[in-house]
Amino acid sequence: MFNRIITRFVSRKGIVIKNLKDLSGKKTAVPQFGNTQDLTLRKILSDNGLKDKTKGGTVEVRQAANADILALLQKGDIDAALVPEPWGSRLIKEASANIILDYKDVFREGKYTTAVVIVRTEFLKDHPQIVEAFIRNHLATTEYINKNPAKAKEIVNKQITELTKKSIANDVLDAAFKRLTITNDPEKDSVLDFVKSSVKEGFLKSEPDTKDLFNITILNKILKENGLAQIK
Repeated sequence: MFNRIITRFVSRKGIVIKNLKDLSGKKTAVPQFGNTQDLTLRKILSDNGLKDKTKGGTVEVRQAANADILALLQKGDIDAALVPEPWGSRLIKEASANIILDYKDVFREGKYTTAVVIVRTEFLKDHPQIVEAFIRNHLATTEYINKNPAKAKEIVNKQITELTKKSIANDVLDAAFKRLTITNDPEKDSVLDFVKSSVKEGFLKSEPDTKDLFNITILNKILKENGLAQIK
């Protein structure tokens, strides 16, 4: 199962960003430095001639947990945030945030992966049957979620409640799921784009050899057995 968790870029109540260059002088938050949201934000800044303050620019980029971003936005301690769903929908509802860029405008028209299944090469060579069983279960879970979205939302909300002691409002969860894609496709090109961004932003010292980064042999075998489209 590969997740395409949609990201939304929002500003706090009272601040409407119509031109991305207006982010200059603003404080913007992401859940974590170096993750997909952070790399996406930095690309947005770069595309608009902006940089974060640590690199001599005019945009302050902070990292904070998603729950903390909500509180920071509500208190006015930050001006904008680029977050994954369901947090984008929560910021809009609970903090009256404004949309700067919706998910299709953030990066690659919304077609990029944010979570993939990975395995050590040695483990794959030594235990291919375990990896295959794992992928089979993931594909079954992917199919279940896509065929039973209402039940899937119920299960997700139950887990979130157990972990955070607070459930997500149904309308927020509904809005988030509309922008969430659970797919068998790892969106390889998007991962390679993130690799290049990681090098550009200094999270990687040099561009690694990605020739053998993806091994989808087992995945395609299972997809073929189930009459599903294989990944190229």
